[in-house]
Amino acid sequence: MANATQYLDKNYPSSNRSSVINLDLSNKNFVGDLIINGFINLQKLNYSFNNFNGSISLSDCGNLEDLDSSFINAQESQWYDMAKLKKLKLSNNQLTELDLAGSSNLTYLEFNNNLLTELDLSNSEKYVEVNCSNNPSLSKITLPDSFVPVLFDCRNTTLGQVIFSNSSVFDCQKNTIIPQNTTTSNNTTTTTSNNPVTVTATPTTYNNPDTATTATATPTTNNNLGLKIGLSVVGIIVIFLLGLVAFLCYRRRIRKNGT
Repeated sequence: MANATQYLDKNYPSSNRSSVINLDLSNKNFVGDLIINGFINLQKLNYSFNNFNGSISLSDCGNLEDLDSSFINAQESQWYDMAKLKKLKLSNNQLTELDLAGSSNLTYLEFNNNLLTELDLSNSEKYVEVNCSNNPSLSKITLPDSFVPVLFDCRNTTLGQVIFSNSSVFDCQKNTIIPQNTTTSNNTTTTTSNNPVTVTATPTTYNNPDTATTATATPTTNNNLGLKIGLSVVGIIVIFLLGLVAFLCYRRRIRKNGT
């Protein structure tokens, strides 16, 4: 099995690390610990698809914006305090705790297929995409004051309904926004999807943030409908009778001319 420290020392001498912007360590069969230091201008780091079941140390990474730490067999907790970090992938590990308090610019978070029980997203007001699906014990999620993501997926958790900052109610298990205060001629139907929901349209306002209730559809009654139908039938009968009278008069005239 390969050793990440030896690989870095051989391919990225300390004197050259400051010039590296993109570092790809994925799919190299690394095991054990991972120590990243000296890459002071690093913006993108990928060490996915390895087996870093030891400790992970990321120092001198203040300029990091994109980090892929998925499929590395990481366990227990992870802590990220990177002010410039925008994109973070941690999917398919065995993490039970995640601290994002110092990453206030995160816009993309992928944390699906882990063992999380709680998730605090209040660190950033800039979230666009969040995937925390397939965390079977996830029962609590804390959202920032401004949270209307373009993509949000929290299926296969124990979460029920989540209220976004625009007062729309999102059903985590059905993966859809629940229509509120809508009146139609048929029963309201909530559409489900197998893909992460795209939240682009602004739903109707939800007036009670404590109770998620789907509005009951009430058929619209037209009081003049019966009268209109009756008049239409009478009109048809009158036209028929006038036509019949004209036809009989025509036949009578022909008979007179014949005699």
